[in-house]
Amino acid sequence: MEIQLPDPTPANGGHEITLPSGAKATVRQGTGKDLRLAQMATGQPFDALKFEFALIAQVVTVDGKPVRMEQLDGMRIDDVLALQAETNRINFPTRPPAVEAAS
Repeated sequence: MEIQLPDPTPANGGHEITLPSGAKATVRQGTGKDLRLAQMATGQPFDALKFEFALIAQVVTVDGKPVRMEQLDGMRIDDVLALQAETNRINFPTRPPAVEAAS
């Protein structure tokens, strides 16, 4: 069963960047499903770096192809850092508002 992800192209809200290696990456704004899948991929206890890699794998394509978490391990550090920065910029532009508990 193939999972259909939102179209990441710039015309559909994706943002294209050129990585330091010269590869073209498109980063899209994630959905609740992307967040859930990234959180599930971290397992327990929560691993913040694994979460970042899992979220990148959900919302990024490089040269038009999806990226798997395992592929990030083999990428150049400057490319991975650029993907982290752009993923965070697009998906977490500000801190989320605090949620107050009901009294």
